[in-house]
Amino acid sequence: MPLKRGGGNHMQLYDSRNGEYTDREKQNMRSYDNSAMSSYEWYGQNALRKFHFPVQGVHEKEYCNRFIRAVVDDIDEPAYDHNKMNYLLTFREKNDKSKFLKCLGYSEYRPHELFYDICIYTKRDSICFSRFSCGEMLVEAKTILKGHLVKTIWRLEKNLKICFVTLIPGGDKLWKK
Repeated sequence: MPLKRGGGNHMQLYDSRNGEYTDREKQNMRSYDNSAMSSYEWYGQNALRKFHFPVQGVHEKEYCNRFIRAVVDDIDEPAYDHNKMNYLLTFREKNDKSKFLKCLGYSEYRPHELFYDICIYTKRDSICFSRFSCGEMLVEAKTILKGHLVKTIWRLEKNLKICFVTLIPGGDKLWKK
């Protein structure tokens, strides 16, 4: 069978008919990474084997959540995205969040305040896997904005940079406090 570069830059088998990893290779990757993750959970930084960033179609939700717990302290602080904050604070016909945010006291004249509060008041210990998107993971977390619980969605990249995606009001219905 042909080989191609895969997770950790290792040469891995793939099915030449569709370019995807073979079922055997996926199982091998899953087994190796689950074992390496267990080693990390037991021995911390002294673990002998390294685990990989989750791969869609290979790693299951449980591994993704274990990965997040293992790297949560290494995740970079998010970069400010002026366009994202303006989007949230501007009225939309569909899926409008501006009314909710303005009722909390946020304003399009001070979008940095919203971003700062989102970053500061997101509970890192609540971050969990949501789904894969374009080779990266979407994760969700509890965030408290001026006493109101919301769900925030973030994009976690392979280099452990995190980017704010959106927030969903009504977190009290989505999360238990």
